[in-house]
Amino acid sequence: MASAPSNLEFDKSLKSRLIMPFVLLLLLTTIILAALSFKVGSHALSNLSQQLLTEQAERISQVVDRHMYGSGAVLETAFPLDMRTSEDIREGIAGMQERFWTATSLYPESNNYVYYGNINGQSFGLMRHSNQRAEIRLRTRENQVRDIYSLYKINGEPEYDYSEDRVFDPRNRPWFKTVQQIQHHTWTAVYVDFSSTDLVVTRARQVISNQGEFVGVVATDLSLSALNKFVRQLKVSENARTAIVEPDGQLIAASFTPNLTLKGKEQISRVNARETDDELFNELLNKHLSNMAGIAAGTEAQLLSATTENGETMLIAYKRITDDAGLDWIAIIIQPYADVIASTVQLTLLVSIAGLIAVIAAIWIGLDRFGAIAGDIRNLAVSVSQFTQGKRLPANAMKRDDEIGMLAHSFHAMQQQLFTDRLTGVANRTALEPFLDRQIAQAKIKEESVALLFIDLNKFKPLNDTWGHNNGDLALIETAHRLESLICEQDFLARLGGDEFVIVLAAPSDRSDAQALVAQITEIMSMPLTTLQNVPAHENIYLGASVGIALYPESGLDAESILHQADQAMYENKKNTGQQR
Repeated sequence: MASAPSNLEFDKSLKSRLIMPFVLLLLLTTIILAALSFKVGSHALSNLSQQLLTEQAERISQVVDRHMYGSGAVLETAFPLDMRTSEDIREGIAGMQERFWTATSLYPESNNYVYYGNINGQSFGLMRHSNQRAEIRLRTRENQVRDIYSLYKINGEPEYDYSEDRVFDPRNRPWFKTVQQIQHHTWTAVYVDFSSTDLVVTRARQVISNQGEFVGVVATDLSLSALNKFVRQLKVSENARTAIVEPDGQLIAASFTPNLTLKGKEQISRVNARETDDELFNELLNKHLSNMAGIAAGTEAQLLSATTENGETMLIAYKRITDDAGLDWIAIIIQPYADVIASTVQLTLLVSIAGLIAVIAAIWIGLDRFGAIAGDIRNLAVSVSQFTQGKRLPANAMKRDDEIGMLAHSFHAMQQQLFTDRLTGVANRTALEPFLDRQIAQAKIKEESVALLFIDLNKFKPLNDTWGHNNGDLALIETAHRLESLICEQDFLARLGGDEFVIVLAAPSDRSDAQALVAQITEIMSMPLTTLQNVPAHENIYLGASVGIALYPESGLDAESILHQADQAMYENKKNTGQQR
């Protein structure tokens, strides 16, 4: 009869059958992918570039929304919408101090200054300079200058610093005049903050008196320098222009030009997007800005193609940005179509190279994985052979999540069902016999002894009769856990059925080892059970155990004989102690 193939022959045969079709498939894929990469037309890839362009416009809109949104929360924290106040600011200074400190803690980088002015010309403002320090600007009487105080904690006592030189009347400020006629949140016109040389916009809202009438305005300033920085750093393509403008053309931010200009020696003013140093941008904006501003609020980013006077084709993505406080800006990205073509060629080349690398990597990984598959199949075959001989398979013998792994896990689940006691989770009689046979076979070769303990619980039947079968099950589970705590990892614990357990000590072991374990078992089983249910607190339930010892080879030469001798020894122990079997 022909001999079975060796493991090496098995692996080679399996690899040749599995790997060669895979390699041929991947080579064919490589050829097809390379052909498709160069065949993909510029039209398809330019569509992708155009989609990315509109997504960039949407992204600018989202950044603006996030930057502007926080100011609304700042105002509502400083003066909640339903809050009423006195016409005399002096009656609410302490409360404003706490609320304004909290408000300027929300978004300190963009909204660090909150202020309030009323119809009597009184005003209160709080500017945060750091987490630990704020500045209070207070005017309590008409025609009075503001007093400046330092504040070092939310409910601290303001410390007087100095008084301003000029009279500050909030009623003359644009933010007060604008909001005096409008009840909801409102943005003022964008203006230049000469102290920081940044563009700033103010969000303001009416405050109502205790009599329900207009009494003042709460406002916060929002610098637009962060938006300008974001637009300048936004990389669309080599020659693209990105900007945020107002419907009248006034520039908020731009990637290619400053948003402020110096007129004369000292006068700083805003830049109109139609009059920048970039003639191409000026030309396109003059032609299309009115159409961009005319789209409905909330419309998704739009894309149009335009031709300049010198015949250059340009793509323009734009998005109208609005909110409930009256914001109305337009995000614009202008990209030469030549940049799209250049990126199309570059993208095609990158796709081809990436595809080739991916296929080569796939072939290499495939060869490696198929080699592993061959080994796992062989290991599974060996494990199944061992399983048929009663040997237990390791729980994590094969860590795979494919069909091979599922098969291995199925064998393990089958083993668990066959070899495990469902109630206690320890091994059962089916698992005991092949394990004991292997221990005896190994001990015979090494001329060692094997010790077996047969354990029978003494008072299990009375417990079942008195406290019910559910408590009987709990007692068996607790007993199994106690016995497991006494043995080593190499030892073996099994439940034969009913209230009978068996422990096989790992070889080599002799009678002294077994007797030492019997003493431990007797002691631990004399302790009260702790897991029973519905037992009065003062009632202690004990089981106790009778244990019999048998040894290989003096008690028998096979598993059946040793089990029988251990059972008899247990019975003698039970009889000698006056226990009933």
